[in-house]
Amino acid sequence: MNPLQLGPFLLKTEVLILGLSALAGYIGLRIRLNRSDSDHSDQAGVTDKLVNGFLMWLIIWKLSIVLFDPVSVTWSPLALLYFDGGEKGLWLGGIASGLYVGYGIRRSRISVTAWIDYVSISWFCGSAAYHLLNLLNGFHEGAYHLASSFIILLLAGMLYKRQKRGDSLYLLQILLWFCIGQILSLFLNEGRTILIMGFSMSQLLYLVFSCMLLALAHKTEHKRKAG
Repeated sequence: MNPLQLGPFLLKTEVLILGLSALAGYIGLRIRLNRSDSDHSDQAGVTDKLVNGFLMWLIIWKLSIVLFDPVSVTWSPLALLYFDGGEKGLWLGGIASGLYVGYGIRRSRISVTAWIDYVSISWFCGSAAYHLLNLLNGFHEGAYHLASSFIILLLAGMLYKRQKRGDSLYLLQILLWFCIGQILSLFLNEGRTILIMGFSMSQLLYLVFSCMLLALAHKTEHKRKAG
């Protein structure tokens, strides 16, 4: 992506897109929280944890190049400003921020289902904005960004429309369809790196998540019928 000239400064388009995507995720979260019945202190706790989790993900993603390509950083320390840890760094940051948010969930008065709802809404809104902004920025991998944004916006709308936020089975089904949608849309990404059997690392991880969500959904449905 070409950098933007802002006076004497150069701003990478990627950074601008990430910032706007984070803002979209924050707005989506605030709208969801305002429609919930939780008190202001709980809402503030959710917002703080998710914002801190995003910042943790961003920092780890950017600095993970030190782990995955230390030679480049040694030869040119400025690489920390212009490069990142790539797909591996994305997942490393995601795991770390996920553990951080998970710790916050355990110490919160808000139910786990509500937390997953809030995280999902924030992620869906931010991801949809990311793909749409990339689509507007140019038609590079346009089919992938178009398919991903359509799927995510559809699922986000279904989640917003659902009035019964404590329905864990419905939430698991939404997340399952999100993972399946990501697996399929990534086939349209010509820049993906094939790992095995035509699948990239991201697709394989989404496949693992899909199996876990399917098992959880089946278990939840079985408990509901038994009860």
